[in-house]
Amino acid sequence: MRTIFRRPPPILPAFVLILGLTSVGASANGAIPPSPPEDASLPDTLSTVVVTATRLPESLSQIPQSISVLSAADIRRRQARTPNQMLAEVPGVWSVQSSPQGSPIIRGQIGNRVLYLWDGIRINNGALFSGPNGFFNQFPIGTVSRMEVLRGSGAVQYGSDAIGGIINIIGKQSDPFAAAAGTSADVSGRFGSVDNEQTGSADFSAVGARFAGNIGFGRQDVGDYRGPVVGRMANTGFKSLGGHAGVAWKATDDQTLRLSIVSDERTDVETYAQSKLNAGGIPRVFGPYERRWLAKADYDVANLGRFSQSLKLYSYLQDYASSRVNTNEAATNISRTLTLIDQQITGVGIQNTASIGAAKLTLGADGRFERLASGRTLAVTSKSTGAVVNSVPNGNVPDGDYDVLDAFALAEIPLGTALNLNLGARYEQVHINSNPAPEDALTPFTVNDLRLNKKYSAPTFSAGLLYTISRSWSLAANIASGFRAPTYSDTLSTGVPVFATGVASVPSPNVAPEYSRSYELSARYAAAHGWGSLTAYRMNLKDLLVSVNSGTIAIPGVGTVVAQQRANTGKGLVTGLEFDAGWEFANRWTLFGNATYTYGQDEVSHVPLRFIPPLNGRLGLRHESDSQRWWAEGIVAMAQRLRRHAPQDEIDAGFSTDPALGSPNTTTNKPYRSDFSIPGFAVVNLRMGGRLRERDDRHVDVTLNLNNLLNASYREAYAQQQLVAPGFNAVLGLSVSF
Repeated sequence: MRTIFRRPPPILPAFVLILGLTSVGASANGAIPPSPPEDASLPDTLSTVVVTATRLPESLSQIPQSISVLSAADIRRRQARTPNQMLAEVPGVWSVQSSPQGSPIIRGQIGNRVLYLWDGIRINNGALFSGPNGFFNQFPIGTVSRMEVLRGSGAVQYGSDAIGGIINIIGKQSDPFAAAAGTSADVSGRFGSVDNEQTGSADFSAVGARFAGNIGFGRQDVGDYRGPVVGRMANTGFKSLGGHAGVAWKATDDQTLRLSIVSDERTDVETYAQSKLNAGGIPRVFGPYERRWLAKADYDVANLGRFSQSLKLYSYLQDYASSRVNTNEAATNISRTLTLIDQQITGVGIQNTASIGAAKLTLGADGRFERLASGRTLAVTSKSTGAVVNSVPNGNVPDGDYDVLDAFALAEIPLGTALNLNLGARYEQVHINSNPAPEDALTPFTVNDLRLNKKYSAPTFSAGLLYTISRSWSLAANIASGFRAPTYSDTLSTGVPVFATGVASVPSPNVAPEYSRSYELSARYAAAHGWGSLTAYRMNLKDLLVSVNSGTIAIPGVGTVVAQQRANTGKGLVTGLEFDAGWEFANRWTLFGNATYTYGQDEVSHVPLRFIPPLNGRLGLRHESDSQRWWAEGIVAMAQRLRRHAPQDEIDAGFSTDPALGSPNTTTNKPYRSDFSIPGFAVVNLRMGGRLRERDDRHVDVTLNLNNLLNASYREAYAQQQLVAPGFNAVLGLSVSF
């Protein structure tokens, strides 16, 4: 097997590495300002400052696009065990809760049609595939300070993949600077009963007038969860170890340098889907490890003159490595295919903001270079003799490069005192260059078929209007285009998809980008004792990659299976409504809720699109003590029956009676429901918490969550990793700050 790139260094050597970078800059979204004071009763108001939509700190009241903010207070209350679980109650997001993987669905889009960011740096890369994936969960939860979710196209701001939306994870930072030097620390732990989850983290910070630094570590051990009636769900756990570190230096009042790193390693990542397909009980899919680290250098310069109020430079390094074992048991032997992946990314960028009269103009350019490598070995063990034959199977994804260059412009133009216009444009060029080896070609494909040297380019635009009716009411309208450039997975992958046994993808070197155009209209309300928003949207999709049967192919270690190639023949329509509201109807008593309706249609085949969630929402009641030291809330999470399914769902393990047995069939593993529907549900969650002790800057906080209080038995739509969702779960969290 070919030599794979070096393994990523641990967190401290990587942090030393970035300190030696010669190119320094500012993050793509600029310095993150301190969060405004959190109000547990009214968590989302238009005064909240966000950075995702404009790549600069901006009030929600000035942004025409739909954005939800998950604050630090929200994260503490929810006590989630993965970043994906943190999003479970965000309007417009369908977030399946039991899998170690994390693929939120935003406006019917999943996988590489949703863009993941860490502090403004993109996590998606040129190898990410279109279905459910684990990229979003590959960060230590103890480093997450807040999240911002932009629904709708964000291609102008961040380029390819941001068709359905953007999720920006903002990591923990020490206070930017303080007049008086000081230190602080926070140690927290959590235990969950349903899966014997044990999570612990520690953070330390030091600040001064010109210097700030922080460092933190976290560990997780998540076992198999339990479901009502069925009991323990084998192959549903994982372990995690990670952390973060950062320093900031204020060279002058107008110049700031920041260096930061985040790292995470997940091991023993188990997969419930297809886990019972082997007669001997060996799981079909297993992940020994997933490692990711991201280091960045930021440099901010303010007040350079008339044409530069804010100049931002940034550079970053990112490395992702993983291993996966696929085991197939036959009558006489057991075949194990080990796949090793290493992906290295280097990126740089510049962004300048200037005021032209009352308008604000931001111009910038980004570039990144990706080295993508993978390799496979096949070990076939004879059941009778125990002899092992090792080989390098054909059909590996070739190594190669994936390079991206782009330029963008964002403008905010006031049109009077009540009307604001936001405009944006981006031009992006993607270059994919493969270097296939002889073992990559699987008959009937040749090495020349896998030798790819192509460029894809696309302009995108956005235009938004925000009209302020009164101090409390406003209207917003936005139109935006988006695109997704083909990845290595789209063009060159060969193999059996994890969640669709019996069907293999084969190389499709002639594919082109996918495109979208989104329209949305929102009515918004924000006042001292309530908030609300109602958004209607429409998304037109064209040149979608569609899998088309192309005969059969023999996969080493698997056998002969149906082969599918991709082609840009799809066209789709997604429309929907998103509602979010809250009302403090009495002192410290707040009623709140949200609802999301999504409809998707394939306009070529005239059938439903995949991954369209059912009507779903939340209804909750929260009370906070007059001292603001204690709080409690009850929430009912609801979803309607999934009535419309795409034809492709009929080979999806998540629609079978037992996903551990793979795809639905007519005999041994019938569909979960004969019409391929997924029943609706209503789940009651009760949470409470407060401050046990407080003295100066030292305090002790406790949280108790009783999730699925009534132990309801249900399955979430598009959950390939569930026989049933987790049952009753008591989660106890404790945090000590000093």
